[in-house]
Parts: sequence; structure tokens; C-alpha cells
Amino acid sequence: MPIVLLVVMACSRWSLLGGNRGVNFPDNFVKVFENKLFWPSIWFTLEYTVIVTIFLLVLGLGMP
Repeated sequence: MPIVLLVVMACSRWSLLGGNRGVNFPDNFVKVFENKLFWPSIWFTLEYTVIVTIFLLVLGLGMP
């Protein structure tokens, strides 16, 4: 059931304290892609993941 709640929250105007305030399906996702910080945050997350994974693999393989 948590997945169903996630989909309902993603497709509605869901405030933190107010709960569900109606359907707002396409606008939620259009606003995400129009945000100027969306793509830089995606690239930062991917770069961070790759760098930390490599670092942890090297560190883990270097341990006796």
C-alpha cells in the first residue's frame, strides 16, 4: 500500500500538514522539469554516486 499512497501523493496537491487537496496531476510533473535546478541536481547525484562507489570499492578492497 505505500506505493499506492506514493502515486496518490505525486498526482495531487498534498501539503505536509493539510493532506490531500485535490488532483493536480500534470502540473506537478511539468513544474519539476521546468525547474532550473532539476538537471544540475540529477547530474550531481549521479557524479556523487559514482565517486563514492569507486572510493568505497577501493577502500573495501584495500582492507586486509
